[in-house]
Amino acid sequence: MEMVDCANRCPRHCGDLQEGIMCQDTEACEPGCRCPDGTLEQDGVCVPAQLCECTDTQGHSWAPGSLRDDGCNNCTCVGGRLMCTNHTCPPSHCAWSHWSSWAECSLTCGHGRQSRFRTPTSGSEAAECQQEQLQSRPCAPGPCPPLCPLKGSDRHLGDTWLQGECQQCICTPEGIYCQDITCAVNGAWTPWSPW
Repeated sequence: MEMVDCANRCPRHCGDLQEGIMCQDTEACEPGCRCPDGTLEQDGVCVPAQLCECTDTQGHSWAPGSLRDDGCNNCTCVGGRLMCTNHTCPPSHCAWSHWSSWAECSLTCGHGRQSRFRTPTSGSEAAECQQEQLQSRPCAPGPCPPLCPLKGSDRHLGDTWLQGECQQCICTPEGIYCQDITCAVNGAWTPWSPW
């Protein structure tokens, strides 16, 4: 390290070379110690820029000149920067079993869903070939019968009505439920029915 008039000039450390790091030279120069020209600080030691280690997005360190092959692309640590090719990987060939039969509808009436599946048979190690595929579609086996059949009209869940003048009834999943209410008095009103 040596004493200089502008110690905070960028780049100062090997980490300043990493992809996505933006050097900021907006600060006023401050005197101090820094590595001599042509070298950068790494782990407290001055090294030539071409010997700077690289750090990938997962935080792993790469030695200068090291190479990694991930199948479709290669990455190399050069001068403190990770240089990678940007090739599109060809699609993996997955072989599949025949689709299974459609499962029964999730509901016996109204609107439900049904599904079917198939499994990989190719033995490919590609991620998209490792799990079974699933399809689903809507199904409607027919309209649901009313929950509360009543003389002349069918009532549905939540419907309320007066039965005579002294009973309030409601259609529930268990059937019709009625409870006594205050009866009408000649010339007066009965209580309001529930909403």
